[in-house]
Amino acid sequence: MPDFTIAIGLLTKPMERVVDAAAGAVKQKLVTLMAKSKVEALHSKLWQIQRVKTIWNPDRPLALSTIYFPVYVYHEVDGTSVERQVDSLRDLQYTHCLLQGTAGQGKSILLKYLVGKEIRSGERVPVLFELRNYHGGQIEDSLSARFCDLLGVKFDAGIFPVFCRSSAVSVLLDGLDEVDPEYLPEVLTSIEGFSQKYPDVRVVLTSRPETGGESLTLFSSIKITPLRREQLFEFFKKVTKDEPFSKKLVSALRGSPVGVQGIVNTPLSATLLAIIYRAAGRIPAEFADFFEELFQVLVARHDASKLGWRRHRSSGLSDRQLQRAFEAFCFQVRRRRAVSCSVAEASEFAREGLGVAEINSSSDAFLQDIKKVTCLVVQEGRKIEFVHASVAHYFSSKFVASLSDSAAQKFYQHLLEKNWQQWLSELDFLRGIDAVRFVEHFLLPDVQRTLGGAGVDSGSAIIEGILSRATLTRKGESGSPGPEYFVDHAYFSATYSARDLSQRIFRKLYAEDAEGALMWASCGVVKGMKPNDSVAWKAVAESRGGRVYERIREEVAQWSVGLARRRVELEELVARSKASDSLLTL
Repeated sequence: MPDFTIAIGLLTKPMERVVDAAAGAVKQKLVTLMAKSKVEALHSKLWQIQRVKTIWNPDRPLALSTIYFPVYVYHEVDGTSVERQVDSLRDLQYTHCLLQGTAGQGKSILLKYLVGKEIRSGERVPVLFELRNYHGGQIEDSLSARFCDLLGVKFDAGIFPVFCRSSAVSVLLDGLDEVDPEYLPEVLTSIEGFSQKYPDVRVVLTSRPETGGESLTLFSSIKITPLRREQLFEFFKKVTKDEPFSKKLVSALRGSPVGVQGIVNTPLSATLLAIIYRAAGRIPAEFADFFEELFQVLVARHDASKLGWRRHRSSGLSDRQLQRAFEAFCFQVRRRRAVSCSVAEASEFAREGLGVAEINSSSDAFLQDIKKVTCLVVQEGRKIEFVHASVAHYFSSKFVASLSDSAAQKFYQHLLEKNWQQWLSELDFLRGIDAVRFVEHFLLPDVQRTLGGAGVDSGSAIIEGILSRATLTRKGESGSPGPEYFVDHAYFSATYSARDLSQRIFRKLYAEDAEGALMWASCGVVKGMKPNDSVAWKAVAESRGGRVYERIREEVAQWSVGLARRRVELEELVARSKASDSLLTL
C-alpha cells in the first residue's frame, strides 16, 4: 500500500479546526476523533472509495488515479459558454453546484476523484452519499449517519452538524436521477433545506438533465462536456494501456459511419466500443448494437478466442438463453425501481425472470454465470450491482421489445396510467428498438392526453394545472440566516410529453430578473407570510404582474403548437405502419 503519511496529515487539518472551535462536552467528544487510529481508519475508508471496478477491468478494483481521464464542464456566463477542466471543487466555481450529465459521462467517477482531491486539499472532509440509498427523511440525517460510519463511531446526530457549521466538510450527492420518483419532491426539498441551513458547506449534486434539480433555487447548473473526437486516442490509451491498439481503434472509428462516430461521446460508450473492437474487430453501427455486441463478446467471443476454451457455466444455459434470462432479470430489478439489490433479492428476481422467460435453471447458478461469465453484474459484500445503470436499463428494454404485441401494449398502457417516470431510461431505448409499438401504444396516446383533444388551446389548461399545483412556502422564523422561502418541487408530471414544462415555467416565474436576482424573494405575495404559510404559484405569478404571466403563456402556447404538429406526424406514422402490416398480411 502506498505511503499515505502526507495525505493523513492533510485530512487531520479540518478536524483540528473543528475541535479548536468547539467547547465543553462537544469538544471532549470531538477530541476522541483525533486519535491517530481514528484518522487513519477514516482515510482508509475514503481511499477505498477511490478504488473502482470498471467494465474494462471488472475483476479487481483499481486506483482511480491510474484510469481517470480529465472531465471538462461548461456553463453559461452572460450568454457565453465557458469551459474548464475539473481538478478540484474550486473548478466547479459554485458553493452549491448541480452537475448534469447524460448516462455514462462519468459523474460518479468524477465525485470519487474529487474525494481524493478534497483529502489532499487539507480544507474539508468529503462525504459522498449515493442518493439511490435515500428512502425518505431529512438528507442531513442520511449524511450524518454516513459521516459517523466514515469516522467509525456509533451514530451520534450531534457530530456532523458541528463539522457543517465550521464548513469542515464537503457534501457530494450522487445520482438524483436514481432516486425513487416517489421520494423525489421530498429529497429536493430536503437538499434545499440543508443548503439553506449551512450556506457555506460545499455541495455537489449530480443528475441527468431534466430530473427536477433545475428547480433548486440555491444551486447553479454546470454541464459535463461530451468527449470530443480529438480526445479519443488519449482516452483509449488511458483505459486500455495499449497505445498501438488505441491508434488502430481510432483509425477504424474514422472510417465508420458518421452516426456511430456521433454516439461515441461518453466514457461509457467509448469503453464499450474498445471492448467490442478488441474482441470482434468491428464497430457497431447503432448505439443499441453496443449492448448486443457487448453481451456476445463477453459471453462467447472472448472465451472462443482462447484456443477453443469455454468458461464453465453453472447454469448450463446457451448464449441465447443466458441473454434472454438476463433481460428478464433486468426487467424484474427495474420493476422494483432499482439498479442494485441485496444478494437475497437478486436471487428472487432471477427466479422470477427465469420463470417469465420460461427457462429451466437455478437462479443462483444463473447469477453465478452473469457475474463470472459476463461481468455485467458485480457483487460487493452482500450487494449486487450492475457495472453501470444503463446496462440494467438497456436489457430490461430488450425484454419489453421481445414481448408479444398484446403483452407490450399492456406494458405501455400501464406506463401511461401511472408510472412512466420510473422507466424514462427504458423509454429512451424503446424509442429506437421498439419504435412502432412505442409510438402507437405510448407516445401518441401520451401526446393526445397532454393536448387533451383541445390542440393549441390546451396550453391554458396546462398552465393553470401547474400554477395551481406547485406552491411557495415560507420556512424558518423571521431573522433566520439565508432565504426563508422554499419552492415546492412537485413538478408537473401527469404526462411524459410535458415532463420538462414545469421547469420552463419555473425559470420564467422565479429566475428572470434584470439584476440576476431570484425574484420570488421579493414578490409582493410573500409579504406578511408567516412560517409554514404556503401560496400557489398562481398567486406568485399574479404578484409578478401581467408581463411575466404573459411571457409564461406565450412560451407554453409555442410549446403546445409544436406538440400539436408532433401529434399529426405520429398519427401519420402509425397509419403508415398499419398499412405496411396489412400489406404483409396480404
